[in-house]
Amino acid sequence: MKMKKRAVLILAVGLCISALTGCGDSKNKEVAQKNAETDYEVPEYEYITRDLPEPKYIEAAEAFSGGDGTEQNPYQIASAAELTLLEELIRKEAEESNQEDYAKASYVLTADIVLNDCSDFEQWSQNGPEYSWRPIGGGSLGDFKGSFDGNGYTISGMYMNLNNESHEKDYGLFDTIWDAKVQNVNLESSYISVSGIGTKVGGIVANVAGESLVNDCTSNIVIEVYDGSAGGVVGGISGGRSGADKVEYTEEDEQRGPFSIVKNCSFGGTIRQKRENSMSSLGGVAAGNEGNLENCVNYGTIYFGARDTDRVGGIVASAGGIISGCENAGTLMCTLEEGVEPSDTSVCAGGIAGKMFMSSTGSKKYMSRLATITNCKNTGTVTGTMSVGGIVGEANNSDNHWCLKIENCTNTGQVTSLTEGNVGGIAGKLNCQGNSEHGNNLVVENCRNEADLTTGMVGGIAGLMMTWSGDTLIKDCINTGNLVTSENGIYSGGILAHWIFTLEDEKDTANVRLEGCSNEGTVTAPLCAGGIVGSAYDPVQKDGNGKCSLEMQKCSNSGEITVLQINGYLGGIAANWGMGGIPSVIGRCSNTGKLFVNNQVLTEEQKKEIENSNMFTLSRIVGGIIGKVGKGLYLSTDNDEGNYKYINSEDAFFQIIHCENTGEIEINDPEEYRDKTGKIVYRNYIGGILGNVSGEKEYSVRTEGCTCSSTEYQIGNEGLSED
Repeated sequence: MKMKKRAVLILAVGLCISALTGCGDSKNKEVAQKNAETDYEVPEYEYITRDLPEPKYIEAAEAFSGGDGTEQNPYQIASAAELTLLEELIRKEAEESNQEDYAKASYVLTADIVLNDCSDFEQWSQNGPEYSWRPIGGGSLGDFKGSFDGNGYTISGMYMNLNNESHEKDYGLFDTIWDAKVQNVNLESSYISVSGIGTKVGGIVANVAGESLVNDCTSNIVIEVYDGSAGGVVGGISGGRSGADKVEYTEEDEQRGPFSIVKNCSFGGTIRQKRENSMSSLGGVAAGNEGNLENCVNYGTIYFGARDTDRVGGIVASAGGIISGCENAGTLMCTLEEGVEPSDTSVCAGGIAGKMFMSSTGSKKYMSRLATITNCKNTGTVTGTMSVGGIVGEANNSDNHWCLKIENCTNTGQVTSLTEGNVGGIAGKLNCQGNSEHGNNLVVENCRNEADLTTGMVGGIAGLMMTWSGDTLIKDCINTGNLVTSENGIYSGGILAHWIFTLEDEKDTANVRLEGCSNEGTVTAPLCAGGIVGSAYDPVQKDGNGKCSLEMQKCSNSGEITVLQINGYLGGIAANWGMGGIPSVIGRCSNTGKLFVNNQVLTEEQKKEIENSNMFTLSRIVGGIIGKVGKGLYLSTDNDEGNYKYINSEDAFFQIIHCENTGEIEINDPEEYRDKTGKIVYRNYIGGILGNVSGEKEYSVRTEGCTCSSTEYQIGNEGLSED
């Protein structure tokens, strides 16, 4: 009974994955609510502290080499002792509450600075050098509010190896800068390792706050963190300058800010997460961005375990502001420890950003009206677990009426999920829960994937898209890479692998439009493969569905689309359309690619097993435009028993208008088989436009002005006419 067991297994896996991906967010909310209603006491988190030697610091110089601290004549720093003097003056200024304003003065390097002998730098993680470094400013010591110009010189030998004891302290060359400038600094052969209370680490600046600028800086250092977050150049980028409350922004203003800017910076070192289950955030350039990141590059490597982190990005881990002109050419290397199950890990990894979201800095005056990743590219290697993308791991617009946008971005790098999660050339997962009062809430436009993607649930642009509410637009996106979904990935699509639509509330509305998108690569999946969309599915139908709209216009596929199982769905545009009761239109779309069911041909022994069994129906459903229209993703498909009055009815929910299929359709085992009662249990449905429709009102279909050349029937239901 091999055949029967395999079919049951495939059904169980498919339905379980559909249920998990479709209802995961709602389930999490239910669990959180139940936990909140109980008296369960959450165990106190224990930070790791290490046995470390007492630090020794360089003795500060008595004066700077020259200058008076003005912008025209900055203090001149020519030695390690003078750089230490800067840190000491600001620290004592805050401790003694004097008014000399060293924190607001201007400084310039006039020579390379060597803080330690770096000849044994590779051994510093085991045996540190002579001197440790205290970050400049920050916390109770007062922020740096002046100007620091590295003048193109290099600081090397910075060493920090410590247990953090305060939530107020963060670590880098600088701790916190506010309305300040740090530019033209090169940081080399330096090491930061922080355990203890969770903290923020940035190679050059830990916190970029107010309306600050970090410009033209390079960081080629080693960072190791146990808890908290880390960025190779800066830790976090925020905003809100002094006196910003006087700026009269309104809810309708499109203006943003004011925010800090980090631009023209690069990282070429190494970042390591040292503790399991710490849920840290790691970014090649920055750990978090609620300001502006411009023209930055990561060449470095980030190492992390599957249970070590929550989000990892080649440029930034958490992105809530604007990112433009950035590139990841480095490596995000996730390791899956032996025994770790997919449910034990939730790492979101992206070549540019790990997680992208709408944000504010605590006041509507500072609201990020448009969270954007634009003109960015990934050429590096990105590895993660739950959601992995060439540009962003996961993008979320949650309960917000402004717009999250990814535009003019390209991926050519390798993107991999170690747990067969959501994988996309641009985004692992797109999530829209918005309010369309001010227009689109989620936009992916003019993006391109050129890389071959071979693990997980694979989409050329996105692995999974969740639609809860609001308006979504995916426009002019192209995939040229070859996509192969792994065995448990189930779905694959040239643009979207899996699209789940579920209104959170009856009063919500959602409108989604895919326009001008195309696939040129091959698309291969075990169960469900589509040239544009693998599977579109509404797991929880609601009365509010009728107020929503779904539309695909002017989309095309020219790649070969293949399914591999003895049962499956295949479509030149979409393989499975299960959007019950939602007005949907597919218009002016075309398929020229070959559609191929390439499963193993049944042996004579397997045929006899079928003949003697009472198993459910196994179906291969292939349509030049749409494979299957119907409820859920079921392998038992006796759809011909449905009511034909819902096929080509004038008021059909699903309209296929002026579409064309000229692609070849091939099934390598065209025979149908019956069980001992004469019931067909293994069969094919083939349609030049639509493979099979359930014949239920919620999934009613009408075709108009469509043409096909691959088969005589436009709709593959048995007994229908050529019309």
